[in-house]
Amino acid sequence: MNWFTQGFSLGILFSWFSNASIVGESIVSTASASDMLVHGAVFSLGFGYINNFLNMLVNHIESWESEDH
Repeated sequence: MNWFTQGFSLGILFSWFSNASIVGESIVSTASASDMLVHGAVFSLGFGYINNFLNMLVNHIESWESEDH
């Protein structure tokens, strides 16, 4: 799973649904393409940095475990 891609997709969905309303039997969003792009980029960077931090943490813990044996 690529966290950058997942974050970008989630950012677009967040932007779309945060500006959405129900009209009749349809869901309509007033989110502009630039709003979706900005949210996608921010979420992508956020998820990417979280992934990098978690990988660093796991590698550090694994190095502790390998030193014990």
